[in-house]
Amino acid sequence: ILPKPLMPLGEKTLIELIIEKFLKFKIDSFQMVINYKSNLIKSFFENTKNLFKINFTEERTPLGTVGGLKSIKSNLGKNFFVINCDTIFNLNFLEMMKYHEKNNNILTIATSKKTYQFPYGYCNVGKDRTLNSISEKPKFRFLVNTGLYVANNQILKLLVKNKKIDMNEL
Repeated sequence: ILPKPLMPLGEKTLIELIIEKFLKFKIDSFQMVINYKSNLIKSFFENTKNLFKINFTEERTPLGTVGGLKSIKSNLGKNFFVINCDTIFNLNFLEMMKYHEKNNNILTIATSKKTYQFPYGYCNVGKDRTLNSISEKPKFRFLVNTGLYVANNQILKLLVKNKKIDMNEL
């Protein structure tokens, strides 16, 4: 019924919560690439009092996480944030940007450590199919992508206008 940015979480929508996090760090200009139910999203922002600037770029067809960046008419600046609209972050955005710039990165990815406990015993077998060991309900640790990035505008050269591309492909 609702596009992800307008899904409620408590008293506010996801996109309001995300924007509020950026506003705490004096980041108050946003470019939003929209497709699904774009009129609802634009209408929502037209009917709210905003302490920030927001420009919309509408995709004719879904172009993935970064495909729509090529269509943004406004200047994104040398470095800019790319964020999915369905994750709330509790981090210092300015520190992330400083890290990105200090290391001259083209792309910086915010990750999170996650542990997954396999619910069964894992059998480690040799090439001859003999049992070497059993690891009972082992835990695996992963560094997972959170959907928050700082990108250098050089990535725009890698994109083709109106061509679908997700961040993992970039």
